Amino acid sequence: MITASNVKDYLKSKIDGVDRWYSGSLRSNDVKSICVYSKPSMGTNKVCVGGLENTSTFIQGYSVLIHWTKNTIETELKSMEIYNALWGQNPVINGHRVIKINLRDASPIGLGVDDNGIYEYVINFDILYER
Repeated sequence: MITASNVKDYLKSKIDGVDRWYSGSLRSNDVKSICVYSKPSMGTNKVCVGGLENTSTFIQGYSVLIHWTKNTIETELKSMEIYNALWGQNPVINGHRVIKINLRDASPIGLGVDDNGIYEYVINFDILYER
């Protein structure tokens, strides 16, 4: 299984300049924070004929929230850096070979600002991986 925390650790190894990393919940309003959430995938997990022992893949959905700075350009650039770290990659995460990272949108989605004026973006994606 690949958890949100496993995805966070993978991104942490690829992305520099992040002050705080979270999984499951953004627990502060600090700038330069990233949180990875589990969410439903766009696909469904099906059991192959013959049962689980013949089922080789699993799909899970995730979101990455980029809670960056009061500068919209810096926030968009960091969001694109994270997007590009996912796009077309086939890493091994938590011992599972990733077959495909399916980014749901053509680019990170701008969410505007939070109550403190910090710009936020989100990246939604599914990971298809070997069980």
